[in-house]
Parts: sequence; structure tokens; C-alpha cells
Amino acid sequence: MKVRNWLYALLAVGGFTAVGQVPARADIFGRACNETEETVYVAVGFLADRDCPGKVYCHDWVSEGWWVLEPGSCSVIRTDADIANNNRGYVHAYSSRYTWSDPGASFCTGSSPFTIYQDGSSQSCSRDYPVNSFIQIDTRPDDRFAFNLEIGGWISWRTW
Repeated sequence: MKVRNWLYALLAVGGFTAVGQVPARADIFGRACNETEETVYVAVGFLADRDCPGKVYCHDWVSEGWWVLEPGSCSVIRTDADIANNNRGYVHAYSSRYTWSDPGASFCTGSSPFTIYQDGSSQSCSRDYPVNSFIQIDTRPDDRFAFNLEIGGWISWRTW
């Protein structure tokens, strides 16, 4: 009888802990909004944390895409990697008429959905992966922060 009560108590506490835990926010890049009248394809680049035995910090540059945004829609950009908490990210997006990019930063991209880890240099891209220019943006690791892809290749920001 006491064992069963102890087991119920353990399950209750464990269940509360599992339900009460907040999911890791490091996997959220932000929310992208398409303010155009065209379908937009979005890729992101960011610095990611990784495990490195014997070192304090280890980071890799990661590019990931493609998210498809229909006209007037928004989507939370979730990544497969743990984003380093530096509130800085990069975006490359395109539609049939516009491209959102800047020659200041380059990342490897793929023609189909991709996640590419690289050493920070676009020179490390294999021939299978084209290099694209990305715009640096401020990011927040939650879905209340949005970057808006606007007509003419402009980007603006807002908080929900």
C-alpha cells in the first residue's frame, strides 16, 4: 500500500515537472511574415552551440531552409540546431520578383530543405551547395518577435 502511494506521488510530481517545463527557446529563430503578394522562400543563418569536450564554448555557423511563406502569412522559424544566445541572425529570402540579401554575409544553401554546418567561411561550401548572401538582423529567441519581408526587398521588425 505504501509503495503504491509512493509510486503515485512520484508519478504526480514527475507528470507535473514534465507538463510544467518550458520547451527550450533556443530552437526558435523568430517569426517571419510575408508582407508581399507573392510566395516567399526563406533561409536563415545563425551561430549554433554544440558540445565540445574540454572547451568552454564551441560554436558552428549553420544555415537552414527553406520555409515557404504564402502572401500575407507568418510562420515561426524553428531550427534543428541550438541557437547561440547572441540575438543576431541572418536571413536570405526570395520570391519571383524580390530578393532579400546583402553581400556582407554569405552562407551555403541547398536547393531542397537543408541544414548545413560550416566553419564560418563560404569557402567551405561543397560544390553541391550554392553560396547566397544573407542580411544580418536582430533576433529574439521566441515567437513574439517578427521580421517582415516587405515589397522591394525591405525588412522591418515588430513584436507581437
